Amino acid sequence: MRSVAAIALLLAAGGCSLSRPIHGVVEGTGETFTGMATGYFNDTGQVAVRSNRTACSGRFVYTTFRQGAGTLYCDDGRRAPFSFVSSGWKGSGGTATFGRRRVVFTFG
Repeated sequence: MRSVAAIALLLAAGGCSLSRPIHGVVEGTGETFTGMATGYFNDTGQVAVRSNRTACSGRFVYTTFRQGAGTLYCDDGRRAPFSFVSSGWKGSGGTATFGRRRVVFTFG
């Protein structure tokens, strides 16, 4: 048991991360996004996604043990605040907004 705890501590100290695929859709437009979300063991992370219209990237922070929030910035000038719920390996209930358009996404 001590060896497992020691390995976990070394991974956390080494700045390891966990990347998962992310998929989303802008409701009412048919625009879809795919990309990667990377979470770090210091409760922060980054997102990089691409659609048929633009590429977006951003950062997020965990606001509670399983919930996080951040903002995407897109090459076409759009900006999308987002929030999500995580189970550790997968996410559900992720939403963002591009102006008045809602974006729904999942990861993992």
